[in-house]
Amino acid sequence: MKKYCWVFLLTALFGLTASTLKAGPQDAEGCKDYPLFNRMPSFHIIDCDITEFEMRKFPVGPPLAEQKPKVLEIEGDLTLLKYELNEGAKQVSGLQIMRNFENAARKAGGTVLGTYPEWCQAYVEYDSRLGNQCTNWSVSMKFMVSGKEVYAYMQMIAEGSYGIQIIEREGMKQEIAVNAAELQKGLADTGHIAVYDILFDTGKSDIKPESEGALKEIAKMLTQSPGIRLHVVGHTDNTGDLAMNMKLSQARAAAVVAALTGRLGVAASRLSSFGAGPYAPVASNKTEEGKARNRRVELVEQ
Repeated sequence: MKKYCWVFLLTALFGLTASTLKAGPQDAEGCKDYPLFNRMPSFHIIDCDITEFEMRKFPVGPPLAEQKPKVLEIEGDLTLLKYELNEGAKQVSGLQIMRNFENAARKAGGTVLGTYPEWCQAYVEYDSRLGNQCTNWSVSMKFMVSGKEVYAYMQMIAEGSYGIQIIEREGMKQEIAVNAAELQKGLADTGHIAVYDILFDTGKSDIKPESEGALKEIAKMLTQSPGIRLHVVGHTDNTGDLAMNMKLSQARAAAVVAALTGRLGVAASRLSSFGAGPYAPVASNKTEEGKARNRRVELVEQ
């Protein structure tokens, strides 16, 4: 299994600690929990599989016509895990497992794409090793982790067992190489240029460390072109509250200006910050790809 530098555990929600876990059957050989999720107490892994590249359909929203919800077709590295309750352990309801995953996803900054309680309230094409096409106390989730989109679908397989399928999809690839020459050319050609390599965690305005290269190239471009003055404009997609997105986009733009004028030595008189929120999309917000394009920082020549 791959090594990960990031871990989100569901310990607080599942109530798990090393001291409270009781010894039970050993996991199937070579199997272990996926880094995003702890297991439910008193469960062990009975099967696992990792495929380098696969496609799965993840349900989104409530069931529509013929009990079929909208689905997202996601391609990427696939992990499948199946859990079974230890012999003699107290039974856990499907509702309890589903709610644990819902709450844990939100606490970890993820998005709950859809919940499907009880048996067969919706039909979804998923991995046949999780059961047939009927949902069963199921929840579909999405996370953004270290530049990757991670989709997870959990459902009860039978009483006392549940499974998870997880696909890691790389985040949107940078369309324009972030270097001083390309930045200067974009400003000369159109008066503005989008920068996608300045990254933030969901709902936050703290600039992530991997953005440093892009910031240095902006500072380099400004050093090479001393006559250029810029508006730094933050943009969001349309997810969530409008007022919140306006505030967030302004805070992100201000954070970029602070980084450039602080440790990178750009004169404050050459930069201003502005938050446009979701008001200037460059793609449809109806798709995840479109939302990724709309979340950006733009440099606009004054």
